[in-house]
Amino acid sequence: MQAEIVETLEALTKEKLPKQSALKEEAKTALLTVKEYQGSDKDFPAFAKENKAIIQPLVTAIQELQLKHKPFLLCFAALHRIITRGAVHAEFVKPILVEFEKSIETYPEVRIRVLQMLLPFVQDPLLVRGEDLLYLFKIGILLVETSRNQSVNTSRVIICHVVAHAFERPSTLKDESRQVAIQDCKNILSIAVDSAQRNNVFGLDLLTACIVDGEQGFREKEILMMLGDIIEFLLSKLECTQLPIISRVLNMLHCIAENIQRDSAQLIWILVSVSKAGMSEQSRVLREEFFYQVSYKTIWAAAQKDRSICQILFAVPAKATVGQLPPIKSLYTQQINRTAIPTETGYQVALRFLKLFSLPGEMEKEVYRQGCDQELLSVYIKHLSRAVREIEDLSTLEHACHAAQMLTEALGSAERVVSQLGLNECLNQILSLEYWLAEKNFGLFYGLASEATLRHMEKVTIWREFFDLAAKMQMQDPEQETWGQLTHNLKEFPKTDLKNALREACCSSTVRSTFYASLFLGLVYRVSELPEEFEQIIKKVFPIGETKDHPEETAERITSFFEVYFVCRLPEATHQIVLGQTKELANSLSAQSPDALVMKEILSSLSLGVRSAGESLQGSWTEIYHILAMAIKQPCLASTVFDIIQIITDRLLPFLPKECLLETARILSVCCTGIKDSNVSLFALGCVKELTEYILGSEHSTKSCLEVWHVSLCLLCTMAYDVRDDIRDSAIAQVFESIYLCRDKKLLEWQPLTEIFLRRLLGAAVYAKDKEIYSGEHDEGFAESPESDEQRSPEGVCPCGNIGACVLEGYETAAPENSKRSADSAKNLILAVSALMLEHFDEIKKVSGFSSLWALYGRILVRFSKDPEMASCVVSSLKHCLVSISIHKYWKRFFVTVSEICTAAKQKQTLSETLIQMLKLSHEKLGSTPTQGETDVFFAATTSILRHNQIGRHQGLTPLEFEAVCSLEEEGRACSSRMRVSTLLAWLRLTQDASSQFSSNFVVYCMSSLSHELQQAVFATELHREAVSILLSYHAMKKTLPSCWARARKTLQQLFVLEAGRDVQTQVIWASREILGLAPSDRIDATTSVQNKNKNILRAISENCNYVQVIKEEEKEMCEYLYFLETLSETAKMATLFEIYHLVVEIWSTSLLNSLSTLYLAATRVICSLIGQRKELAPLAMDWSRNLLHEYNAEIRLHKIEYSRFQREAVSYLLDRILEDQISTVDPAQLHHGLTLCVNAEDRAISRRAVKILQKALLQKSSQ
Repeated sequence: MQAEIVETLEALTKEKLPKQSALKEEAKTALLTVKEYQGSDKDFPAFAKENKAIIQPLVTAIQELQLKHKPFLLCFAALHRIITRGAVHAEFVKPILVEFEKSIETYPEVRIRVLQMLLPFVQDPLLVRGEDLLYLFKIGILLVETSRNQSVNTSRVIICHVVAHAFERPSTLKDESRQVAIQDCKNILSIAVDSAQRNNVFGLDLLTACIVDGEQGFREKEILMMLGDIIEFLLSKLECTQLPIISRVLNMLHCIAENIQRDSAQLIWILVSVSKAGMSEQSRVLREEFFYQVSYKTIWAAAQKDRSICQILFAVPAKATVGQLPPIKSLYTQQINRTAIPTETGYQVALRFLKLFSLPGEMEKEVYRQGCDQELLSVYIKHLSRAVREIEDLSTLEHACHAAQMLTEALGSAERVVSQLGLNECLNQILSLEYWLAEKNFGLFYGLASEATLRHMEKVTIWREFFDLAAKMQMQDPEQETWGQLTHNLKEFPKTDLKNALREACCSSTVRSTFYASLFLGLVYRVSELPEEFEQIIKKVFPIGETKDHPEETAERITSFFEVYFVCRLPEATHQIVLGQTKELANSLSAQSPDALVMKEILSSLSLGVRSAGESLQGSWTEIYHILAMAIKQPCLASTVFDIIQIITDRLLPFLPKECLLETARILSVCCTGIKDSNVSLFALGCVKELTEYILGSEHSTKSCLEVWHVSLCLLCTMAYDVRDDIRDSAIAQVFESIYLCRDKKLLEWQPLTEIFLRRLLGAAVYAKDKEIYSGEHDEGFAESPESDEQRSPEGVCPCGNIGACVLEGYETAAPENSKRSADSAKNLILAVSALMLEHFDEIKKVSGFSSLWALYGRILVRFSKDPEMASCVVSSLKHCLVSISIHKYWKRFFVTVSEICTAAKQKQTLSETLIQMLKLSHEKLGSTPTQGETDVFFAATTSILRHNQIGRHQGLTPLEFEAVCSLEEEGRACSSRMRVSTLLAWLRLTQDASSQFSSNFVVYCMSSLSHELQQAVFATELHREAVSILLSYHAMKKTLPSCWARARKTLQQLFVLEAGRDVQTQVIWASREILGLAPSDRIDATTSVQNKNKNILRAISENCNYVQVIKEEEKEMCEYLYFLETLSETAKMATLFEIYHLVVEIWSTSLLNSLSTLYLAATRVICSLIGQRKELAPLAMDWSRNLLHEYNAEIRLHKIEYSRFQREAVSYLLDRILEDQISTVDPAQLHHGLTLCVNAEDRAISRRAVKILQKALLQKSSQ
């Protein structure tokens, strides 16, 4: 603060001021005074207040300076800090306020600053008072009137705070200061009333601030005397139509009635006047809000003098609905700027009802403080009862509803008030009202009625109504347990109160027998106290003749009775009597009730008894199993029987007699296969597990243990055929756990396991996957096994004695659930059987029937291998076999199995690699000299497994390709050449399959090996043709496999050369037509042979966007092949030579049609070479030469068509060869006519060559 004042004073000393102004000198003096201060900043305000010279220049500055002067605002800020810290002297108040008023009118920019300093001015009650306070008050009003937007609200708040401070002063000051403060309050109040009388909203707000915040001021008699005129003025405003004015008026009347006025007459005047005011229809809602806010103490004070006030405040409409009682979130009368009224339906009704509900709570407080007018309380209870019964649709009320909460609280408070005053009759009336409400809305009011009844049990005289209510509630909403709660509460009643309650209960005609049963069992330990009353109750529990007429009710009573009976932990003798009688009852009911409804409830009760008191039954188990054996025959009771068996197997097996163990297994077999419920079957398997583990670990004899174990194992094998996934998988897991457990206990017998149970499990694997009952007897090759006649045991020989549900034909389940789960089950079965057999291979192979089992196992593996999903399982099983097999005959069968799997399976590449390695290993195990058939099978299987080859990113051989190559090089040494060639051709055929993928290196290897094999031996023409056909097929794939086609073309050329040197039929012509893009010879006719487009060119155009470059490459390749044919013709036989010549002439003829100029020239050169080297072609040579010259002369002279450069070069090339005597088969004399025409041709080069040939011919003729 000191620094800010120094800064402001320094600014004043630097400001340019008129010469007559003393401001600068005052500022310098003040600056020196401030700088001399050495104290703390905290004590500086007191220092400034004592030294008026410090504040003087700041006041003078705001008087002389204008807003344009920079120090002006600095002085305002400094004054703000001084006033806020209470450092201003009283003599400066008036000048400051005057300047504030001027600044507000002159400079709107400083209004906020002035507004901020008004409230600190009045903090000190002795600083601003009297005229100064009124002046400050008027400044505040001026700010409200001249401010805009948000500043208006801020100004209103500040001026209201000023009023509050002013009305607090009379209670804090004394003597003269107090009188001044009272006069200030009266002046302010007069200003507010005058402003309000002009219908000024701000005036009403100002008057509201005086009344609401001036409660302490109105305690002064001088101020209170003005209240009558204010009330009269406010009541006169109620008939206006402006909602904001009515809202403010009612708010002030409420504040006067609650906080200021203590005169009962004036309170009555206010309440009656408001109720009778001629208000508009819309404004009546505001009046109801006003009455809603009137407190109990105000009502009390007014009702003491005039009872009619109760009618004004408590009267309700004739009818009201729940929809008319919405929650009142906030009262609109509490809003200052009231511009609208609520539009909710029944809002006025809601206010009246909720006011009525809120009064008991306030009454209860007054009773504890100063008592309560009983007459007024009686009047209120009548109004409350009448109002509650006028409410419709009470059932729709909810706990969260505001009206429901208030009604509940009102009833509770009223009950406590009348109880404290000892009004028993009124108490029972309130309880009766609560019972009536509970019937309308049990969930909301039953708890209230119940608690009140129990709280005042010694005063209650309407017990029958309460028992009826509890029973009705129990029937409508059993989850509330109202009857059970009532019974529980009665346990603690004194004897007299309990006797009164039970006598009233027995008089009811609406309580059901089941409720009486619950009441009897709940109070069973108090029967000795009240024998007569409980005798009446038990007659209500079991009325005679109801069993036949009402079986449902009888069943219900049996259930409820036995539930409590077994919980009572009665002695063993009682159990024998009750259970013996229960057995007789069951015998009679089974014949009497076809639906067995009552019997089912007996079983359910028996289940509860076994669970709770099974350890103490002992000799009663025989009766229980008799009932169970009888009930299991009825499908509707099977599930209940299983529940009892489940309890027994869980923890009561040690308590069973020996004869009951096997009966338990028999009942479990029926439960597993006879009950369609998946949960029952699944839990039944769990019971089988408990029984198996118990019997194998018990001290019973070995015979007894194996009898029960064989029944369990047979049942588990049967359940492995179940199509329900969870049941099947659980049975599969259990059966092997049981086998290994029996092995660990040294009780396992391999003979029945091999002959019966393992075969069933393998069949179950097939059934799980394919839903087919499979035993393998009808498979091809079954008779090959030396022990194929060893089938499973005949019917009836199964060790279970037909108790374990071993007859599959009679076992049906639901539809299949999940094919993937079924496949997984099949995998688990195969792997588990495989692991069991191979782990104990040395033991199990000695058992009769194992060979047949081994063969069946192999056939199932082959069957499963055809499914890709089963591939990994099959391969895993085969891996186990590689480690365990030690006998040759089993290796042979293993090799056959692996080869069949390789042939039939559709494996992934990783599994295929494993299979081919197993195939090689098993082939090696057959011995050093395998038979030809075994070798054929080996290579056929290798070829089949190659179908699943997949190439990777690398360019080398894949693992499958590598294994195949190694097999051919190693195992193929002992094979014939034809076998190796056939294998290579089969592999090459695989590489052309669209579904297979092979590396280029593998294809090249196969071609190289094929070329080598064909050169080493002579093979039939059909084999050669097949090889050529396969190699030629790569011509169509040369775009995608260029390296393969390059190798194929080389191999083809080697084969053609090889055929040319042998006396065999060659394949060169039809293969060359394909390579050169010509149509097959059998598809050519006289009309279309020349016009046909070249297939290579057509393919290049259709497959490539940039086909020009591709055509050039095709043309180049065809030219190179023509040169190969030229070379081949040197050693070709006569027939082949003529075919080659015609082929070249055809490609020469079609090349121009396809615009293949380079190929045209190449064909021309090759033709010239052929006719020049082989004299056998002389007739053909003359015809071709004559035709060439004739075509040239005809096109040039007759059709006036210019030959292309390439055509001219062809003619020139022929004439040059004739001149050089390289074509001895052509006689120039026979070409005399064509040459003569060439002499006169436009092309001078051709003319010169023709002249030379003619001259040479003439010389030769003249020399002769």
